[in-house]
Amino acid sequence: MNRLYLSRILFDSRERRIWKVMQSPYRIHAAIMKAYPGHKPHSAGVLFRIEKAQKDIMIPILVQSHVRPEWDYLIEQYESAVQLHPVKDISDLRFTQGQKLRFCLRANPIVTKKDNKGRLNTEGKAKTCRLPILIESHQLEWIRKKGLCVRRDKQDGTSVDGGFHVLQCLSINEPAWVHNKQGQKEPIKIQTVIFQGILQVTDPDAFLQNSVIRGIGPAKAFGCGLLSLAKI
Repeated sequence: MNRLYLSRILFDSRERRIWKVMQSPYRIHAAIMKAYPGHKPHSAGVLFRIEKAQKDIMIPILVQSHVRPEWDYLIEQYESAVQLHPVKDISDLRFTQGQKLRFCLRANPIVTKKDNKGRLNTEGKAKTCRLPILIESHQLEWIRKKGLCVRRDKQDGTSVDGGFHVLQCLSINEPAWVHNKQGQKEPIKIQTVIFQGILQVTDPDAFLQNSVIRGIGPAKAFGCGLLSLAKI
């Protein structure tokens, strides 16, 4: 049986070192991965989401993973500026067909289009670019489609069932994240959206494996993709 763990960490934003890390989800991701020595993000199944600050002081971060994290280093490094909640083992998480759940998701809705300048990649094929979806109706259509096809298999192009149907949903645009990566001319810009609403499980196994465990959409290293659920 695959293991699954959920962590909740509170960071004191008044601490200068904490504030510096929180300026970039890329830095947060790097800090989180220290809790999984010897593992890469994919092998550890790491997904995370930065939550709204509590009274504008304590910043909560949720972290989900296949591997049990080792958070002791955070206390050693930041001492009282960090509060750790006990790690929850949620490996027995199960769903039923037709089950209705409240959900919250920070995602990076994008559409892939061919380069309008006709440029080619190293394989001689037309280059593609990823464009953020900014119109609300298109964002809602994006999340609905994820329930039908959360992604396509890279090997044969077949669709992978997301296992859910969106019943109600609200999308909230957030300020874009900009990250200047060393050695790269153009900065990385991530436009995130918060989706909140009610979904219905259509395929329990597919929903667990493809949507909950693997996460939804791109930019997972920037804090996107973690699907939080609550019973109605």
